Amino acid sequence: MSPELQLATACCRYPHGPAAHAAIAAALASRIDWTEFGSVVQRHRISGLAASALCNAAFDVPPETRKRLAQAAHQCATQDLLHAAETARLQQIFDDAGTPAMFLKGATIGILAYGRLGIKQSWDIDLLTTEACMAKALQVLERSGYRLVDPVGLPRDALPRFARFYHEAQVRDERGITVELHWRLFSKPILPGVTGDSETQVVRIGGREVRTLREDLLIAYMIAHGQEHGWSRLKWLADLNALLAQKSEDALMALHTQARAFDLGAKTSTALLLCARLFDLRLPDHLAVELRQDRIAERLVEVSLDCIAHPLTGSAMPALSRTKLALMASRFREGRGWPAVAAELGSLWTQPITRARYPAALDFAYHLLRLPILLLRLPLKLNEIRQIKPSAMPGRES
Repeated sequence: MSPELQLATACCRYPHGPAAHAAIAAALASRIDWTEFGSVVQRHRISGLAASALCNAAFDVPPETRKRLAQAAHQCATQDLLHAAETARLQQIFDDAGTPAMFLKGATIGILAYGRLGIKQSWDIDLLTTEACMAKALQVLERSGYRLVDPVGLPRDALPRFARFYHEAQVRDERGITVELHWRLFSKPILPGVTGDSETQVVRIGGREVRTLREDLLIAYMIAHGQEHGWSRLKWLADLNALLAQKSEDALMALHTQARAFDLGAKTSTALLLCARLFDLRLPDHLAVELRQDRIAERLVEVSLDCIAHPLTGSAMPALSRTKLALMASRFREGRGWPAVAAELGSLWTQPITRARYPAALDFAYHLLRLPILLLRLPLKLNEIRQIKPSAMPGRES
């Protein structure tokens, strides 16, 4: 890790007690490129955590950096409050419409993890319904002032077919608020039984009750989501760590045991190891020994650290870059059996929007054309990698 990334990681420890202050002081002992640090904070979307850690403490931080962090944190808090109010409004609208809805990540996790709004940075609102209610949920959102922005250009009668191959759509209102409408958590069979009808817990936002997943399901989702992206944004791991830091050793052991029932054994082991390594999460001694002897989890930790240090996030990372290929390869090492391997290959093969344009009777045409089109696009994909300048790589000025 670059000194700037080490400092950003130290800022993500929560709560900001003596151990976090010591980690920040140790990171500041290195020479920090404060412009690069600002880029790292922006890339990992941790402005609220960074400002909370650095702006109100007696650390040697340049005044201009403090000012920029405070401004970014103010913008983060303003957006968080706006999203929280909209989340509460949408919960009431969906309840009145009799349509299942609960909210993932965003304001609900902000309150559960940090005890208040304004720390967690989010760019959208994640709403989970059921696949059977997807069309109705989209209508409810459109009546509430939203318009479909992704997938774009698909006729309405193709949306049910799109829903078969993908798990979410995006809508946006005139204020620029984006809602990701989920009818499944993932396109692949990860936590397949968790839907908008699953058990919930209630989070109070501004005096209103908002529902999110039951705690163990929510943590399982956070782990699965973070690992799918190689934990390429520190904020995902920081949110998880803030939740886990509140747990007793017995609760952490129960979480590790429950992961097997959710088929997330390696993912959960990786998440716990990362939280322990980066944020000093206290694990039961025998669990820590067990995890360190797990070769698959240790390999996933190495891949995740590469993703965290990469200048681009998992979604923006070129598909043929070394880090992205290592991330994709790591998914085949999790020991989840051939059905999971087939699901991974299927997700790489299927382009949901393109495939949704074909009627079911012409599925053979999609499969017939997919390979030659893929080969024709290969030079463009290789060119994407060449566009990443060496100066943008971690640890160097950009």
